[in-house]
Amino acid sequence: MTSGAWDDVKSICAALWRAGLDRVRPQRIRSRVALVEFIHSRAAYIGQTALYGYLKTRTGTRFRELFQDERFANAIRLSRSRVIEACLQDLTVFATGLLVREGGLSTENSQKIASDLY
Repeated sequence: MTSGAWDDVKSICAALWRAGLDRVRPQRIRSRVALVEFIHSRAAYIGQTALYGYLKTRTGTRFRELFQDERFANAIRLSRSRVIEACLQDLTVFATGLLVREGGLSTENSQKIASDLY
């Protein structure tokens, strides 16, 4: 491989590495909209991975079969909504608490902010 080709390979690998780090590295939240989006996306992710992970552990090899049963699928949809809502509440309270502790938000305004975020 020539020196120029090797440099191209190194630059491509470096670009891929940076792109991968951007996916892992947490992004700063600088607006209300970004905070709401972060809370909602994390609540959905945590709720779904927790619920489906639990179901897969408990049902074992029959995991996929159970989704074909309409009653069970409806029960899972209802449970998923409830778990995500609980995660949403927890993350909203956590984020508001951080805003009070770290961001200088007054405790008087924290309830309004929490209900707005939720």
